[in-house]
Amino acid sequence: MFSLEPGITPLPIVVGYFIIAAIIAVIIIKKSKNKMRLMDYVMAAIGGAIVSIADHVIGDMIYLPAPIYPFINPPVWFRILVFFIVVGVIRKVGAGMLSMGVFDIVGDLVHFGFVGEPLWLIEDVLTYGLMADIAIFLTQGKIFGIGEKKNQVFFCRF
Repeated sequence: MFSLEPGITPLPIVVGYFIIAAIIAVIIIKKSKNKMRLMDYVMAAIGGAIVSIADHVIGDMIYLPAPIYPFINPPVWFRILVFFIVVGVIRKVGAGMLSMGVFDIVGDLVHFGFVGEPLWLIEDVLTYGLMADIAIFLTQGKIFGIGEKKNQVFFCRF
């Protein structure tokens, strides 16, 4: 059960993280004041599909030599850029997790057909998506300074 090999995270730590992340996700969704509506769900779904196409199709078409690729990885940078745009447009808690869920499902269909890895869905939703939703929650929907008044100080919920 425990693995103390270099580079391998022990299973109890991984399971503990995802349990805590799921609890935090439920708490911030319940406590958020600005709930998602039907159009927000539609935009998150379309945005998640666009993130998947930007990562798995457009990003994979760009060829870079192998020594540079770990540092300048076009698929990952396209994923981050388009994901930030989607989250910045919706700006409601749940948008990050939903769009990353759709990203993973569409990405699995594009790459693997119907034999993709289902654990990546949980990982993408509860890491990337949850972190974006926590940022939306803490900034009260004014992520990236969108909606802030010109001279207003940046406040977070603590």
